[in-house]
Formats: sequence, structure tokens, C-alpha cells
Amino acid sequence: MNDESEKEINDRIMKLVNEATDYAENAPYAEPEHALKYVYAEE
Repeated sequence: MNDESEKEINDRIMKLVNEATDYAENAPYAEPEHALKYVYAEE
């Protein structure tokens, strides 16, 4: 690995992280009744 390939990898990672962060920050809040869904076994 050289400096150029390391920078390319880091740039790609930062792009993915920033896209995921933007998506999460703009996503609507979940319904309150879903707050504990899959926390406990549902029968």
C-alpha cells in the first residue's frame, strides 16, 4: 500500500460514512410502539 492508495481508501470510507450519516439524520423518527420491537422475544 502506498500513500495514494491509502488516501483513495480513506476518501471512499469517508464518503460512505458521510452518506450514511446524512441518511440517518434525515430519516423520520420511528413510531414509539416500535421502540422495543425485537428487544424481547415476540410470541
